[in-house]
This record gives sequence, C-alpha cells and structure tokens, in this order.
Amino acid sequence: MTISRSHLACALAMLALGCADSAGPDCPQGMIVDGECLPFDCPDRDCPDGYVCLEGLCAEILCLEVECGDGSICLGGRCYAENCESRTCPGLGEVCVEEECQPASCLGKDCPEGQRCAAGECYPVDCPTKYCPGYGEVCVEDECVERSCVGVDCAEGHVCAGGRCYPADCQQMGCPQGQVCVDDVCQQGACIGVECEAGYRCADGWCYPEDCPEETCADDEVCDSGRCVDADCVGIDCPPEHRCEDGACIQVTCPEPCTLDLQCQEADCGGWMLTCLFDPLGGVPVWSDSGDVCSDGDPCTQADRCEGETCIGAPLCDEPPAAYCDGDTRVYYAAVGTCVDGACDYGESRVDCPWGCEGGACNDDPCVGQPDGTECGERYCYGRIFRKRVCEGGACTGFEQIEHCRDGEDCTDDSCDPLTGCHHTPWRDGTVCGDAICQQGQYVAPACLDGVCEGATVIDICGGNEHCVEGEGCRCGESGQNCAGTDQDYCCVIPGPGESGCYDITSDDAHCGYACVNCGGGGTCRDGSCVP
Repeated sequence: MTISRSHLACALAMLALGCADSAGPDCPQGMIVDGECLPFDCPDRDCPDGYVCLEGLCAEILCLEVECGDGSICLGGRCYAENCESRTCPGLGEVCVEEECQPASCLGKDCPEGQRCAAGECYPVDCPTKYCPGYGEVCVEDECVERSCVGVDCAEGHVCAGGRCYPADCQQMGCPQGQVCVDDVCQQGACIGVECEAGYRCADGWCYPEDCPEETCADDEVCDSGRCVDADCVGIDCPPEHRCEDGACIQVTCPEPCTLDLQCQEADCGGWMLTCLFDPLGGVPVWSDSGDVCSDGDPCTQADRCEGETCIGAPLCDEPPAAYCDGDTRVYYAAVGTCVDGACDYGESRVDCPWGCEGGACNDDPCVGQPDGTECGERYCYGRIFRKRVCEGGACTGFEQIEHCRDGEDCTDDSCDPLTGCHHTPWRDGTVCGDAICQQGQYVAPACLDGVCEGATVIDICGGNEHCVEGEGCRCGESGQNCAGTDQDYCCVIPGPGESGCYDITSDDAHCGYACVNCGGGGTCRDGSCVP
C-alpha cells in the first residue's frame, strides 16, 4: 500500500501539532499550518517525505513546534547537538549523531553496506568510475554530491554547498572546481562553515592536521597521509599526467611513460616531482602527485603499496581455514599459505591432544593451577601395577601406585585392567601348585582349592612291585633296588609279586620291552620287540 504525502503529512501533523486535518482543497500540494499553506517542496529543492517548505528551506513536520536550546537542532521531534566535538556541522539540516554530521532526514535510516543516506534515501558511497572522498559525499547519477545537497536544484550559475546555493564564480575571478564564491572570495564548498578543533584545518569537508609529524606545512596546506598537501587539492582526482594546483588539475609532461617496471619511481615532470603509481580504476600505471598504490603483478598478493622505490604487496594467502577437532586430534593450517595461480594452499597438519580437543584447540593440561598430588588424566597399568596420574609441578606428569596386582597366591592368574584395576582369576581346583612328595606308597602333589594352594592331588599310586622315589615318583622294584651299574640297564614292571626287576629288555625273550613281554616258544626279543 502506498501512502500519499498528504496523508503522511496529516499523520505527522497530528502528532506534532494536534491538528485534525492538515490538507484541504486550498492546499493540495502541501499542508496547512496556522492557517498557512506550506508546500511539500521548495522552489529550488525537493524536500524529503515528512518535510514541508518553510521560508524557502525544508523543515521537518515533527519539529515545527519544537524549540531547542542554543547549540541544538530538532530532528524527529527531538533536540540533537548541532555540532560535533571535533568539527562543526554547517550543512543545512545537519545534526551531530554519534560524532558524525548527518542530515536530519536520515535519522534512523539504515543503509546497506557500501551506501550512505542522503535526503532520506540510500545512495552508493562511491561511483562506478571514481571515488567520492569528500566528507559525507554520495554518488548520484555517476557524480559525487555532498549529501546535504542531494535534491537541491540551484539556479544557473550557482552550485550547492552545505545544502545552500552559492555563485559558482566571483565577480572578479572564476572559482576552481569544488569551490564557490562566498563574500566575493572563492572557498572550498565542502568547508564552508566548518570549524575544526585546534591544530586541524578543513579540506574537502574533513578536518586534517595542520602539520605532519616530521614536516611543518604551509598555511594553505594540510597533512594528508603523512605529507603536506595543498588544502584545495585534497579530494581532487586529476587524470593521468596531471597534477593539482590551487584546486585545479594542470597537465604536466614527464620524461617517459609510466610503466609497470617504473612503479614507485619518481620523475621530474616539468618541475613537478611525480611518482609512477597504479590506477586501480583504470587498471594502468599513471604518473601521480599523491598516493602510494601500485601493482606488483603477483596474483598472490593484495593491497600493494610502494615502500621506497619497491612495490610490495601483502600476502594473499593469510586467511587460513579455521582449525577444527577430529575426535581428540586438532586439525589446523599454516598461517600463511602457498599461492599457485591465485589459489591458496595452506596445508593440513594434525596433532594429538592429550587432554581432548574442543573448538579447534587442544584442552589445557588439567594440572594448571592445581596442587601436586591431584589426580589427573586416565588411570593405567604398568605391567601388573595399577597406577593413577597425578599433578607434579603444574603438569600431569607424575604417578602414584594404587595397587600391586600380585597377591602372592600360586593358584591365581594376576592381571591389571586400566578401567577396573587388579583382577585375580583362580586356577581350576586340583591344579598342581607345588612339588610332589612320596606319601604312604603314593606320589602326592599340593593342589589348588578355591584359588588357594591348600589341597592335594595324587599323581601316582605305587604298585606292589614298585617303590616311590622323591622327585621321581613310582619306580619298579623293591625299595632300594637299582638297575644302574649292572649290565641290565632297563627296568620293567610285571604284575605279580617278585616279578618286577632288572632285565635286559632289549634281548631277554621272557622280558622283552618295557612291558616285559614273554615272546613264547619260537619268538626272539630283538631291540625290545618280539620277532619270529
């Protein structure tokens, strides 16, 4: 829905003046205030919505009945400082908001990035073909315009400055570009009425230092980018092979063309010292009397600037991807990457984080600021010793023993688990857990019982023709009988009393082999086996 200016004016007038009907047939292009028809636009300028023309100037409806004190001006029905601390705000309808001079029509207007408000609307800060360096300038139809002059239509021979119309030339002389005639004297239009704080002078609408740190400037100069510059030339953008003097561009002749190879070199151009620089708008090197922009021809650099007689660019690959965490591993990239054909490669590096990784960074050692002996980190096994990590000197490098997993029992398997500590697994009952002994004709060994070596198990029971030998077990023959030292080197066991004894079991036909087999009639014992 579109609201007409008359309806908007009526709504604002009701807020400001309490009137019921501000427009009528006798005032179709304005509003009636105190019986007087106030038009929406002035003869020489268009007023923003919410304004009317009062005494030849645009006046905000909400401020028609507001009276502000000295040094203040009404804006949006409220009083604001007329001037900033660092400079005055001489532009028509300007006030100081957050230490910046702004048109009253732009209060609360939020413009996109790269744009600035003027006359209640958003305009580009710069033009497609040139910069707009003046204080508060905007681009209107490819021309840089002081924003308090947007919408102002001056009579022929006059130009706008600070929202007011001035003669473009004085009676006795013409004024250079950017200047107007005030009291028959040419003055910078952007600086009319601007008063800077002590030690500063206005140029192109801005307040510049009167002197440079290492140089005292003349009365008609200011310090710009560390060097003294004609105040009338600040903001003047001269074409190539020209320089600014008294606010005007004058053509000069240089001994040779400015080329990429000559960048940052100075030359005497008809008495003027110019520097070969790079014009980013034109994309070519040019002779210039100010600035330091150059091009080193390297696609892997940016913000190229002259340093002495050398063009140096900042590395293009200085914005690596953000580090991140891959589990407990930190993944990060080099601060300065390698540029190849304009593409950046930062390389990937990985580092394990002992204390975990969060937000692309390794967590700090948990012992920072903690007393010695404070447990830190995970518990662990050192062989069959269960340990915990403790703080030592502000770092988690110490350890203390929690438990030794050897329980001294022969009938358990002792082990260590880093999560649960020591474990003692009992052996199966009856498992031999010591040396066997001879006991009442039996060879008996200690055995495990419920994980303790307190039981016993019979390894062998000696027969009637056997005897028990300590450390060996049941052996054939009577106790004390020994085959060693005889020609019969082998012993065989034969069931029955008195039959076990020493025989040559390799050749005795009646006692052949360890089983003392009787080879019988016709059989012969050879090498412990019966053969026909």
